[in-house]
Amino acid sequence: MKTIALLFASNVFMTAAWYGHLRFKETPLIGVILASWGIAFAEYCMAVPANRLGSAVYTTVQLKTVQEIVTLLNRHGGNAVGLSGKDGELVVARKRRTQDLGFVGEVVEAVYARGGACLITADHGNCDHMLEPDGSPNTAHSLNPVPVIVTADVPGLRDGGILADVAPTVLELLGIEQPPQMTGRSLIAAR
Repeated sequence: MKTIALLFASNVFMTAAWYGHLRFKETPLIGVILASWGIAFAEYCMAVPANRLGSAVYTTVQLKTVQEIVTLLNRHGGNAVGLSGKDGELVVARKRRTQDLGFVGEVVEAVYARGGACLITADHGNCDHMLEPDGSPNTAHSLNPVPVIVTADVPGLRDGGILADVAPTVLELLGIEQPPQMTGRSLIAAR
């Protein structure tokens, strides 16, 4: 389970490294390359241990399959469509998201049946604020809160979290000490 949880956490950072720079189109290319590289380093700090731990249990093909499943589960359709400012595409993305909920439920049940836990969250995106007053697409995320669900026995989750708090939360669930390079704080309330 540690392998899968680390792969989920690394996927969040990977997505940020690959696509996060699209919100900063005025920033010089070298600046976004360096920022993406730094985010990718955090992703590697989770993916490499995940694969090292997983190689004791899974074959290389199985590890790659798990990573692809993680990528499918960690979808960002609503955010990408929201950035386009096109209502028709948003309707399709929302319908797809509703269909995905059934699949997520099946994954949670399967993980729970094997004694594991899931952390479920979302990218708040901007589907709720797609257009600026002048009609141009809003390319920034909204400030609305994002739900976080943990299917483990924890005392509760604190309010006021940020994206940087997701990986430390996963590490706490796994009983792995948070590296000092991570600046986020676990969302799990103190016991």
